Amino acid sequence: MLSLTLLSQAAPTIVESMLPSLPNSSASAWRFQAKWRPELGEMISDAALEQRRNPSLLRDEPKHCDLAVVGAGWGGAYFAWRMSIDTDTVDPSNVCVFEANGRVGGRIFSIRGLPPAPDLALDAGGYRFIETDLLPAQLVWDALRLPTACYDWQCAGGCEGSGNCYVIKDTYGNNFGFSWPIEVMLGEIEDFGEGTQVMLNLPGASIEKLMNVSDSVLVIDSTSEVQAVLEAVTVGSMQKVYVYYEDAWWANKLGLMEGLINDMTLAAPFAGRYHDGPLKCKVGVDPDGKPVYSGIKDYGYRSGWAVGSLKMSEKVLQAEIGLTKPTWLDQIWYDQNVRELQGAALDAALFNGGVNSDLPRRALSSL
Repeated sequence: MLSLTLLSQAAPTIVESMLPSLPNSSASAWRFQAKWRPELGEMISDAALEQRRNPSLLRDEPKHCDLAVVGAGWGGAYFAWRMSIDTDTVDPSNVCVFEANGRVGGRIFSIRGLPPAPDLALDAGGYRFIETDLLPAQLVWDALRLPTACYDWQCAGGCEGSGNCYVIKDTYGNNFGFSWPIEVMLGEIEDFGEGTQVMLNLPGASIEKLMNVSDSVLVIDSTSEVQAVLEAVTVGSMQKVYVYYEDAWWANKLGLMEGLINDMTLAAPFAGRYHDGPLKCKVGVDPDGKPVYSGIKDYGYRSGWAVGSLKMSEKVLQAEIGLTKPTWLDQIWYDQNVRELQGAALDAALFNGGVNSDLPRRALSSL
């Protein structure tokens, strides 16, 4: 089995929940979902709670891993999944994934069970992909076979240029969280299952600090190709805020299914979209008189939130491990976005002197 170590603190009980219907979902993927725990006042997965309740689980972890991945975000989960499930390069039972938080996903942070909308999956971090970025698009659609919906109203495109953006959904059309592909990849590894190879899936700021330490493993043990890719890492920052509405007024009262807010003249530039968060339509009431909502709609999410991490992992897989193109990924896209960029990064580093339809009734709108 996958040795996924989620380091966290405290010792509560696991909260059981009903599992929505999703095709091709791993039996273990649900253990990695972050859920709001009101008794703890924090987001944490069942897997992390199990370790809090029973610290001996950590002592029982294997002492050796053929492949150790540090960081369970898009890049780390993909790296482990490609090496074990997609290519069978490493036995899944000999893969160890280490994560410092009580959840997986990194800056992809899908929240479930958060009041006042416990039935909505809220993406506090990255949340969409664009169809022209075939990695992750073909990973989600062809390799993992997960359901999605368009981000733009009636799939009109224009979210980030031409083409459509997409969000992960469940069978009923509700937003299911952009971390679900990550959780599924880790779950598939766990379903099939001691370090000679280590993949550090760390934030850009952490990589920058490690690159400045002369005896860092990144400097001493990495090939020149991998160091060239690491040198190309750029770092940016932003803050994301969601506002919850019982009445999605822009749709119910103004008839607008999407809209933008922009004011870049402020000291802190401000931008937002009415349609960035999940919306649900009231379609009736249950026997107890409580509202019944449907999430089915003709729009959802798209973008490059995952493509950077995935391309970085694919470049390392090519340069350090020698893996070839994924069988499910388009050859032309791979050549233009992975192989050619890999060579360009190395050339630049060497040139510089070395490698140093119903109206929605409730919604969460993001700012």
